Amino acid sequence: MTAAMYQTDVGVAPDIDPVRAAITTPRLRSDLIIAKTITAAGLRYTIKVPDTEKFFQLGEDEYRILCLMDGTRSLSQLLVAVDKECGLDVDARTLWTFVKLLNKACCLVVPAQVNPDTTKSRKHYKVKSVLYLDKHVFNPDRLLSYLEPRLRFFYTTGFLLFTALAFVVSLGLIYSSVEQLTLEIKSLGTVSGFVSLYVAAAVVTALHEFGHGLTCKHFGGKVPSMGLLLILLTFPCFYTDVSDAWLFEKKKQRIWVTSAGIIFESVIWSFATALWLLTAVDSMIHQLALGVMVSSGAGMVFSLNPLLKFDGYYLISDYLEIPNLRSKSMAYFSIWLGALFTGRFEGLPAASVRERRIFVLYGFAVLVFTLFILGGVILLLSSTAINAFGPVFLLPAVYIFWLLLGSTIKGVWAGMNLASEQQKERDKRPDEAVGETHATANIVPKLDNGNTAGAKADLKQLINTGDGNSNAPIQTGGAPNAPAGPPKRHTGKLFLLLFAALIIASYFLETDLEIAGQAQLKPVAAQSIEPSIHGLIREVYVQEGSVVREGDTLLRIDDEALQSELKSSEASLLSARKELILLENGTRPEVIATKRAELAILHADVVYHKDAYQRLGLLPDSVTKIRLLEAKHAWESSMKRVSVVNSELALLEAGTAIEEIEAKRANILSLEVLRERLLQDIANTTLLSPISGVVVTKEPERLIGKYTARGSAVLDIEHVGEFKAKVLVKERDVAEIKVGQPVRLKVYGYPSKEFYGEVRHISSTVEIETIGSLTTPAITVEASIDDPEHVLKTGMNGIARIKSERKTYFDLALRKLVHWFKIEFWL
Repeated sequence: MTAAMYQTDVGVAPDIDPVRAAITTPRLRSDLIIAKTITAAGLRYTIKVPDTEKFFQLGEDEYRILCLMDGTRSLSQLLVAVDKECGLDVDARTLWTFVKLLNKACCLVVPAQVNPDTTKSRKHYKVKSVLYLDKHVFNPDRLLSYLEPRLRFFYTTGFLLFTALAFVVSLGLIYSSVEQLTLEIKSLGTVSGFVSLYVAAAVVTALHEFGHGLTCKHFGGKVPSMGLLLILLTFPCFYTDVSDAWLFEKKKQRIWVTSAGIIFESVIWSFATALWLLTAVDSMIHQLALGVMVSSGAGMVFSLNPLLKFDGYYLISDYLEIPNLRSKSMAYFSIWLGALFTGRFEGLPAASVRERRIFVLYGFAVLVFTLFILGGVILLLSSTAINAFGPVFLLPAVYIFWLLLGSTIKGVWAGMNLASEQQKERDKRPDEAVGETHATANIVPKLDNGNTAGAKADLKQLINTGDGNSNAPIQTGGAPNAPAGPPKRHTGKLFLLLFAALIIASYFLETDLEIAGQAQLKPVAAQSIEPSIHGLIREVYVQEGSVVREGDTLLRIDDEALQSELKSSEASLLSARKELILLENGTRPEVIATKRAELAILHADVVYHKDAYQRLGLLPDSVTKIRLLEAKHAWESSMKRVSVVNSELALLEAGTAIEEIEAKRANILSLEVLRERLLQDIANTTLLSPISGVVVTKEPERLIGKYTARGSAVLDIEHVGEFKAKVLVKERDVAEIKVGQPVRLKVYGYPSKEFYGEVRHISSTVEIETIGSLTTPAITVEASIDDPEHVLKTGMNGIARIKSERKTYFDLALRKLVHWFKIEFWL
């Protein structure tokens, strides 16, 4: 193929620009650093561009073509040399594209070219995004060159065994002192504890990065930069440029460099643990050791996580020999996921079977981790800020989520449209059409002996892709290339104008301010059914949930004992009343006459016994004394009976005493009271509902046969149709609430229903309440809530919104933030 033929094919005009004319005789730069690298795919060549400090890898075929670029051959001659010396069938357009990409990567000598990448001076700091800020501090290469021979014992087998043993022993000591450690970690929540932990984290991170740099120097690499990295512009980290590790021939050496930081940090952690256990609790060394131990322990946990871009990520990337694993996986997985939704996988980025599995699995793990772990943390922090300062902080949270997942969402969308876009492109372009993209595709099977991606893929990614590690090499064969999306539309100004219009409109558009708070339902009226008597429950006439009206029968208590006692009391009352009648009528004459006749008989007996005694006393001594004593005793007894009957006769002749009549009347009154009480108790054995409502007692039928004491609650009835809602409102919102304001409520049990009412009472005291996950001063607002469908239950929880005065959208967005400024700064 002649030069003329080549120029005709690629369409080079006679007035071609100097840069394009110069690269028609490409010459490789002499200062490129090229090293052999043994990978699982075979021998590769890692090339470092000194000016840009970028790396990329080529296979053996690409490297052989590269070696032919000595500046003595034109493109047509180079094409012939590739065919003869390398035995590769490469067309002219493919070679032209390859040379252009090498030139763009600053690998060729082009005298007329002014390469912006090589003329830019190194910045002292670099803002990667709103999440990271890099600042170069110094070049540690000379320091590490001095220290490496003196610290070479770090890389001996004995030191590694000692490190592992110390780590295991420290773990055992921590396990035995976990309670003490937990208590002391809580003390780090103070300002002084936070400052000490912050400083300890910075020192530990610096030593961690020092371990990476020292190990890189140990294996012969250069360490040109060490600097400061601020995550979220707040948390301090250090970084060390150990990109020369990509030039190491053996994978083992690269893994050593990556894992050195964790090994150094484990030594620090073990030493700090020993100091913490051996020193007094109140000593300064003890507090410093605690800070170092906590920061280094947390650092190791984060560093070993392969889903975060720390040492664990780079270890797995080195082990799998896939640089930029995260960006490649997320690019491939997002497009694959979009294609999965449509079911059309044509045109997916080129990758080997092994790489496809790795990209899908790792991409899925990163996506899940981002959504559930990092997303949860961001939601927690943003919700706290929104609750404290208002919805104005919703925008930063959305922006951070977009930074984390925006590329994935765009990749999914691209994957969903991948097949249709490629079909449209094929319809528009005939198969024989020539073009840079089409011609470049021909290099894929020719430059890499059947690999799935060629030189253009490598160099394209060298220039256009990366996952935050600009020094990670780009590999040939398997790097996914997302298809180019639609051309960018310059809509920034339009969005800016739209945003300004929304801000202006928010000054004039008004809406109702609603104060939200957690609510719990209480009954408006509730009644506990408490029997006034004790006894066994014989019958229950209601069930749980039964709707009753006032006066309905609920249950019956056994009244057999009460009925028996009532009959006895009624008999006693009847007898007492008859006795009272006798007392009130007085003594009848015939009774007095009988008593007088009885007294006359007794007088005759006295005379008889007296005479008998006197006669015995006149008899001779032969009469026994016993008979004399018996006669005397009979005479005295008759005299006593006469005295008793005389008294009784006197009482009969005097009539009934008033006191006796009153005592009997009192006895009758007590018996009547007892009877009334028994009648009331018998009536109380049947319990009636005092209000209309619903029975809320669980399984009331289980009360049958059980003993109930007087005053103990057996049933509960609550009013239906209306409830009281206890709403917890934050203290700062109380000025917006007034009695009579409308309230709407949604409960968790019925999320599709709204219930309405109004504010009835505002508490006069402030209490510390737990609202959500925050403990904050709150005021209880009581609202009445209508329940026309009778679906609400006592104790239900939900969110109530109290409608206050109308405000503009601008005021609503900044209300909490303005409130905070007015309080904190006395504005």
